[in-house]
Amino acid sequence: MNRFRIKPFLLYDINQHETVLQTSSSISVLKNQQMIGFLKSIEDSSFIADQDMLAAFREKYESALQFLKSQGILTEDIDLNFSVQKIYFLYNGELNGRFIPDSFDNVPIEIRKFGEVSLSDLEDSSLVVLLLNSYHTDYVKQVYDAVSDKQNIYLLTIFYYGFKYYIDNIYHADWLVPTHFDHIGIIRTTLPNTEEHLSYNSLVGAILEKEPYFSNDRVLASAEQIFLINTIMVRIYELFSVDDKEALDQSALLETLEINLSNRKIARDTAIFWELLE
Repeated sequence: MNRFRIKPFLLYDINQHETVLQTSSSISVLKNQQMIGFLKSIEDSSFIADQDMLAAFREKYESALQFLKSQGILTEDIDLNFSVQKIYFLYNGELNGRFIPDSFDNVPIEIRKFGEVSLSDLEDSSLVVLLLNSYHTDYVKQVYDAVSDKQNIYLLTIFYYGFKYYIDNIYHADWLVPTHFDHIGIIRTTLPNTEEHLSYNSLVGAILEKEPYFSNDRVLASAEQIFLINTIMVRIYELFSVDDKEALDQSALLETLEINLSNRKIARDTAIFWELLE
């Protein structure tokens, strides 16, 4: 039995007749109630069988399949490029855990607030997603140290800094790639710092020097949380849902993201070692 993989997408009902469909590459407005109902029925699923598609659309099967593929929602079922048995989604600050899926391609996702799970208990062959709504370098260092002591653990760090969210390049202790500390170092050098205005770097540094665990997180509305989490899940999909027979391009491994939740814009860049800028 053939089946298709379902890539992450978001639906927003504008009114009773129109729904906005957002994918990793496009935003469109749907008016076809059959398609809207179908998408709502699969938005929490990872796969759908070919026969279920036939049952849902009957004589419109081919056109429906073509549309879903063109939007990047359905792809042929493939094996994961990286083998992980578990995903840890660790976060601090305020976040509604209901917006985070409990699995990814049949890989279970354990959702915990930072500090609720012992980092020494992280299982081998896993992916750690670290979301810092309130940025603390010590938290990142703790996770890096824990990952270095394990076998085959990948780390994807997301953090709030300078009024934007950033996603690091994927990290593995055995790879010679830039780390989070390269990324944050470069970000800090790009933020304005003048005598007339106390910079974000100086302000945060002064506060954290006196209160190491001061909460500087941004309170996110539900729509912002959904957008952020969807962006993270799309990034995970880009990295891990690659045909096992293919080699993932190096540029994909080194890609970093800058997320502006105020206007929903995402900028992509390539990670480099901080020393190269000095």
